[in-house]
Amino acid sequence: MSKFRSWRSARQLSQGEVAAMLGISVASICRIETGQQWPTFELMHDIEQLTKRQVTAGDILKTCIEAKSAATV
Repeated sequence: MSKFRSWRSARQLSQGEVAAMLGISVASICRIETGQQWPTFELMHDIEQLTKRQVTAGDILKTCIEAKSAATV
């Protein structure tokens, strides 16, 4: 489970609630959490701000890299 999804789940927030906080779609939240979407630097910054840096850009990129590696195996 991605660090972003873990953060959201620990706060009992739905993907829809987090999407509304960030001003993006629920589908984007789902793709970011599963590493299927590389967010913009601005969005990564917004996620860091929302999570008070409990989830960093590095955490998000790690999820994306791991998902890409798993897809190529």
